[in-house]
Amino acid sequence: MNIPTPETEQLQLFDNYGLWHVPFWQKLWFIILMILLASVFFVGAVFCLMKFMRSKKKKRSGWQQALYDLEQLKKNGLLSIAQSSSFYAKLTSILKQFVSYHYKKDVCSYTDQQMIVYVDTIDLFEEQKKKLEAIFSAGELIKFANQDALAQQMQDDWQFAFDFAKTHKELNEKKHKKDV
Repeated sequence: MNIPTPETEQLQLFDNYGLWHVPFWQKLWFIILMILLASVFFVGAVFCLMKFMRSKKKKRSGWQQALYDLEQLKKNGLLSIAQSSSFYAKLTSILKQFVSYHYKKDVCSYTDQQMIVYVDTIDLFEEQKKKLEAIFSAGELIKFANQDALAQQMQDDWQFAFDFAKTHKELNEKKHKKDV
Protein backbone atom coordinates (compact mmCIF):
# COMPACT_ATOMS: atom_id res chain seq x y z
CA MET A 1 0.00 0.00 0.00
CA ASN A 2 1.40 3.08 -1.19
CA ILE A 3 0.26 6.24 0.66
CA PRO A 4 1.22 9.49 -0.93
CA THR A 5 3.04 11.88 1.42
CA PRO A 6 2.83 15.56 0.74
CA GLU A 7 5.94 17.60 0.37
CA THR A 8 7.09 19.97 3.11
CA GLU A 9 6.22 22.98 1.04
CA GLN A 10 2.72 21.75 0.56
CA LEU A 11 2.16 21.30 4.30
CA GLN A 12 3.58 24.81 4.91
CA LEU A 13 5.73 23.81 7.86
CA PHE A 14 8.15 26.47 9.03
CA ASP A 15 11.49 26.19 10.69
CA ASN A 16 11.19 26.34 14.49
CA TYR A 17 14.39 28.32 14.87
CA GLY A 18 13.21 31.34 12.94
CA LEU A 19 10.89 32.61 15.73
CA TRP A 20 12.14 33.13 19.28
CA HIS A 21 11.02 34.91 22.46
CA VAL A 22 13.18 36.86 24.99
CA PRO A 23 11.81 36.70 28.58
CA PHE A 24 11.29 40.11 30.23
CA TRP A 25 13.95 39.49 32.90
CA GLN A 26 16.56 39.26 30.16
CA LYS A 27 15.61 42.54 28.50
CA LEU A 28 17.80 45.62 28.90
CA TRP A 29 15.11 47.85 30.45
CA PHE A 30 14.46 45.29 33.20
CA ILE A 31 18.17 44.89 34.00
CA ILE A 32 18.64 48.68 34.25
CA LEU A 33 15.54 48.97 36.45
CA MET A 34 16.83 46.27 38.81
CA ILE A 35 20.26 47.94 39.06
CA LEU A 36 18.62 51.27 39.93
CA LEU A 37 16.36 49.61 42.46
CA ALA A 38 19.27 47.79 44.11
CA SER A 39 21.29 51.02 44.30
CA VAL A 40 18.37 52.86 45.90
CA PHE A 41 18.04 50.11 48.53
CA PHE A 42 21.79 50.18 49.15
CA VAL A 43 21.85 53.96 49.62
CA GLY A 44 18.80 53.72 51.90
CA ALA A 45 20.43 51.01 54.01
CA VAL A 46 23.64 53.05 54.34
CA PHE A 47 21.61 56.14 55.31
CA CYS A 48 19.65 54.23 57.96
CA LEU A 49 22.82 52.67 59.34
CA MET A 50 24.53 56.06 59.63
CA LYS A 51 21.46 57.56 61.27
CA PHE A 52 21.34 54.69 63.77
CA MET A 53 25.04 55.04 64.58
CA ARG A 54 24.68 58.78 65.14
CA SER A 55 21.67 58.33 67.39
CA LYS A 56 23.56 55.80 69.48
CA LYS A 57 25.68 58.47 71.10
CA LYS A 58 27.31 57.83 74.41
CA LYS A 59 24.92 58.73 77.17
CA ARG A 60 26.19 61.17 79.75
CA SER A 61 25.64 60.72 83.43
CA GLY A 62 23.67 63.34 85.35
CA TRP A 63 26.66 65.29 86.56
CA GLN A 64 28.33 65.16 83.12
CA GLN A 65 25.18 66.51 81.50
CA ALA A 66 24.86 69.22 84.15
CA LEU A 67 28.48 70.33 83.71
CA TYR A 68 28.08 70.33 79.94
CA ASP A 69 24.85 72.33 80.08
CA LEU A 70 26.37 74.84 82.49
CA GLU A 71 29.38 75.31 80.19
CA GLN A 72 27.02 75.86 77.26
CA LEU A 73 25.07 78.36 79.34
CA LYS A 74 28.23 80.34 79.90
CA LYS A 75 29.40 80.05 76.28
CA ASN A 76 26.05 81.22 74.90
CA GLY A 77 26.43 84.55 76.67
CA LEU A 78 23.44 84.23 78.95
CA LEU A 79 25.45 85.53 81.92
CA SER A 80 24.43 89.12 81.18
CA ILE A 81 21.87 91.24 83.00
CA ALA A 82 19.85 91.66 79.80
CA GLN A 83 19.49 87.86 79.56
CA SER A 84 18.80 87.31 83.28
CA SER A 85 15.31 85.87 82.79
CA SER A 86 16.40 83.26 80.27
CA PHE A 87 19.57 82.60 82.31
CA TYR A 88 17.59 81.72 85.43
CA ALA A 89 15.07 79.71 83.45
CA LYS A 90 17.87 77.58 82.02
CA LEU A 91 19.84 77.42 85.30
CA THR A 92 16.84 76.22 87.32
CA SER A 93 16.01 73.70 84.59
CA ILE A 94 19.57 72.32 84.70
CA LEU A 95 19.46 72.09 88.50
CA LYS A 96 16.09 70.32 88.42
CA GLN A 97 17.39 67.77 85.93
CA PHE A 98 20.51 67.22 88.02
CA VAL A 99 18.53 66.77 91.24
CA SER A 100 16.17 64.40 89.40
CA TYR A 101 19.10 62.29 88.25
CA HIS A 102 21.00 62.33 91.51
CA TYR A 103 18.12 61.77 93.95
CA LYS A 104 16.08 59.48 91.65
CA LYS A 105 12.90 61.53 91.87
CA ASP A 106 11.39 63.32 88.90
CA VAL A 107 11.31 66.98 89.93
CA CYS A 108 11.65 68.48 86.45
CA SER A 109 7.97 69.43 86.40
CA TYR A 110 8.08 71.05 89.84
CA THR A 111 7.59 74.79 90.15
CA ASP A 112 10.26 76.85 91.83
CA GLN A 113 8.18 76.98 95.04
CA GLN A 114 7.81 73.21 95.04
CA MET A 115 11.57 72.87 94.51
CA ILE A 116 12.26 75.11 97.51
CA VAL A 117 10.11 72.80 99.65
CA TYR A 118 11.71 69.69 98.14
CA VAL A 119 15.27 70.95 98.72
CA ASP A 120 14.53 71.00 102.47
CA THR A 121 13.79 67.26 102.38
CA ILE A 122 16.91 66.04 100.56
CA ASP A 123 20.19 65.10 102.18
CA LEU A 124 22.46 68.12 101.67
CA PHE A 125 24.55 70.42 103.81
CA GLU A 126 22.59 73.37 105.22
CA GLU A 127 24.76 75.78 103.28
CA GLN A 128 23.94 73.99 100.00
CA LYS A 129 20.23 73.88 100.83
CA LYS A 130 20.18 77.63 101.50
CA LYS A 131 22.02 78.39 98.28
CA LEU A 132 19.72 76.19 96.21
CA GLU A 133 16.68 77.79 97.83
CA ALA A 134 18.14 81.23 97.08
CA ILE A 135 18.69 80.30 93.42
CA PHE A 136 15.14 79.02 93.01
CA SER A 137 13.71 82.07 94.83
CA ALA A 138 15.77 84.46 92.72
CA GLY A 139 14.84 82.54 89.60
CA GLU A 140 11.17 82.84 90.45
CA LEU A 141 11.40 86.58 91.03
CA ILE A 142 13.49 87.26 87.96
CA LYS A 143 11.54 85.01 85.60
CA PHE A 144 8.04 86.00 86.64
CA ALA A 145 8.25 89.35 88.46
CA ASN A 146 10.63 90.84 85.87
CA GLN A 147 13.15 91.93 88.45
CA ASP A 148 16.68 92.52 87.29
CA ALA A 149 19.49 90.37 88.59
CA LEU A 150 22.90 91.59 89.59
CA ALA A 151 25.78 90.46 87.42
CA GLN A 152 27.72 89.25 90.45
CA GLN A 153 24.69 87.33 91.76
CA MET A 154 24.29 85.60 88.39
CA GLN A 155 27.99 84.72 88.32
CA ASP A 156 27.85 83.40 91.90
CA ASP A 157 24.75 81.31 91.18
CA TRP A 158 26.35 79.83 88.06
CA GLN A 159 29.54 79.07 89.99
CA PHE A 160 27.59 77.39 92.80
CA ALA A 161 25.67 75.23 90.32
CA PHE A 162 28.93 74.28 88.60
CA ASP A 163 30.64 73.45 91.91
CA PHE A 164 27.54 71.56 93.10
CA ALA A 165 27.62 69.29 90.05
CA LYS A 166 31.41 68.95 90.27
CA THR A 167 31.36 67.84 93.92
CA HIS A 168 28.82 65.15 93.04
CA LYS A 169 31.14 64.09 90.24
CA GLU A 170 34.02 63.72 92.67
CA LEU A 171 31.84 61.82 95.16
CA ASN A 172 30.70 59.53 92.38
CA GLU A 173 34.31 58.87 91.32
CA LYS A 174 35.35 58.10 94.91
CA LYS A 175 32.41 55.73 95.31
CA HIS A 176 33.32 54.03 92.03
CA LYS A 177 36.93 53.56 93.15
CA LYS A 178 35.77 51.96 96.42
CA ASP A 179 33.52 49.54 94.51
CA VAL A 180 36.39 48.39 92.32
